[in-house]
Amino acid sequence: MSTDDHEKRIHRLETQLWGTDDNPDRGIVARVMMTESIALELKGYAQKIVWLLMAALLLAIVNLVLNKHTAPAPNQSTSVITSDAAQAIGSLPTTSRRDYLLVSEVATREGKAERTIIEWIEAGRIQPAPTKNGKEWRISAEYRIPPQLAASSGNPEAAAQP
Repeated sequence: MSTDDHEKRIHRLETQLWGTDDNPDRGIVARVMMTESIALELKGYAQKIVWLLMAALLLAIVNLVLNKHTAPAPNQSTSVITSDAAQAIGSLPTTSRRDYLLVSEVATREGKAERTIIEWIEAGRIQPAPTKNGKEWRISAEYRIPPQLAASSGNPEAAAQP
């Protein structure tokens, strides 16, 4: 290998590393330096993003803590009812499960068969009169069964039993 070939190889290596005089951005060192500056710039952006995320998280936590005491419970109504509306609502018939009993519940309470309770409903013995919702009877939770009079029952001993 001649000295001339050796010098050409060294020149090519230096050109690849450092670039040429007319185009210094072409060399590997210039590219590495450019990549390093871009990486530093990206690192700065990443740090700003991390700070913004931390600030947003902190604000969210503060918001939750402050609103915890003012937010209603999940089952609590936020509606405002005026006295006129409350009177109107109070006069409406209610159909909640707590206000009505089913035939099976009345039968259990009275210690009778369900068929007996249905017979009492059909005979009008339960007051106030139960209502039928589809196939099931709804009996007021405050129902009463007045004693049957002996004359109407056909059994003189029935009047003595409560």
